[in-house]
Amino acid sequence: MTGLSHKGVLFPLLSTAQSAWISDLAAASLLLEVETCPKPGLASHVDCGSHTDMHAGTFRASAEALHPFFVVLASAGGTGMDELRAIGLLAEEAMMAVTGGVNTHRGAMAGRPNTPDVTLYLQTLTWRHRQLTAI
Repeated sequence: MTGLSHKGVLFPLLSTAQSAWISDLAAASLLLEVETCPKPGLASHVDCGSHTDMHAGTFRASAEALHPFFVVLASAGGTGMDELRAIGLLAEEAMMAVTGGVNTHRGAMAGRPNTPDVTLYLQTLTWRHRQLTAI
């Protein structure tokens, strides 16, 4: 078994195609979100929307930084909330480090405590992207 180590904490990873698939979809959904336009008030690849502190580049950097944590979360679906919270806090720290302290994707980490929720969330984001780009 392998793991993701951050600040002395080792989070075990299941070496499965499903964990990799879910984490790839999660990161891709974050990138699709920034590529979707128009969205009221939100940053996209076209402009910053109502934000002065973020742009498409911060979203892309954040998605890349969060990708390994999605692998861990996919593997950890079914562990306790304390473990999931610890993973989320480490992911948030990584996101804030690459964005200069800008909260681009905190919600993507906070509300996805188990694998079925992650899968449903990703399917919803993909559907929303398809609907908005078909306009």
